[in-house]
Amino acid sequence: MAIEQAIAAENKLSGRWKWFSIVDKLAMSDMTKYDAIYKQSFINALNYLSYHKELDEWKAEIEKRQNTLK
Repeated sequence: MAIEQAIAAENKLSGRWKWFSIVDKLAMSDMTKYDAIYKQSFINALNYLSYHKELDEWKAEIEKRQNTLK
């Protein structure tokens, strides 16, 4: 039951703050860069996020493969 409550709380938080988490990710958690992020085009922001999502997935796959070889 505690796991289900934690998942529900996380879903509520991510749904409520999704826009903010995207801005924070683009600003690399530097709130002094938020204004510059808001001035970026939507396409630039999506391209950046898409690239980093793919890069993170690739790094996770490499790490997974390395761990299976150990």
